[in-house]
Amino acid sequence: MGAKIEHNAFTGRELEPSASLAWAINDRQALWISAAKATREPSIIDENLKADSVSFPLPTGVLGVVRVLGSPNFQSEEVRDYEIGYRAQPHPRFSLDLVSFYSFYRQLRTIEPEAPFFELSPAPPHVVLPQVFMNKMHGQDYGAEASLNWSVLPRWKLSGGYSWLKMNLYADPSSLDTTSAAADRQSPRHQFNVRSYLNLTRNWSFDNSLYYVGSLPAYQVPSYYRLDSRLAWHVGESVELSVVGQNLLNPRRFEFGNNDLVIATQPERSVFGRVTWSF
Repeated sequence: MGAKIEHNAFTGRELEPSASLAWAINDRQALWISAAKATREPSIIDENLKADSVSFPLPTGVLGVVRVLGSPNFQSEEVRDYEIGYRAQPHPRFSLDLVSFYSFYRQLRTIEPEAPFFELSPAPPHVVLPQVFMNKMHGQDYGAEASLNWSVLPRWKLSGGYSWLKMNLYADPSSLDTTSAAADRQSPRHQFNVRSYLNLTRNWSFDNSLYYVGSLPAYQVPSYYRLDSRLAWHVGESVELSVVGQNLLNPRRFEFGNNDLVIATQPERSVFGRVTWSF
């Protein structure tokens, strides 16, 4: 059991407790549970942001400006997380981990519209449509993860993992925000990876990693596969020369969408060399 106590200039004191319990069933099996609370404290953006994001002509002929504003009353976002896990090593060459989790969120950030007002400065005269940060969203997520390690041969090891996530976010009854709840579709529901580590000889190794990431409906980003490969030559005990290829299956792709002031870029296929010196 433990707790983290922190003081910040925005919300004062924050308490983040946690507790966990593990049971060694036998020499090759273990079961554990945990519970924790965490917070995201406000930033200066949450409280003091003032940004004109969009301008457009109104039907009356006057210019309209959408202004995003922070709020001095913004509170910390909170999550309460509960997990249960199982670890087993049924064979000296094989191990397995299973984890399930359920999390509850409250006071999540929303962008609430407020009453428009008229401004003369800066020119030209315009109508401001304020959008203010507030804490009017809650929700929960749940899911499961599995990972395994398998020593197929003394020179060849395989590892892999799979995760499933389901998020549900809801605006509070008093909220007028119609967009923030879409954040539950900004994370992939399914992900998995398989990694191979092969020692071809004493000095040569060949590693490969295959990844799958599910689609992001909120950003209209499709699912994708990614393959990375690495061929390495160990020159003595301290020097390694390697050639690495990343994103080998596609010339380029999106991994996320535009978000606020962040413009999405497309990682490209790449090949590069590396020299590593250990001492």
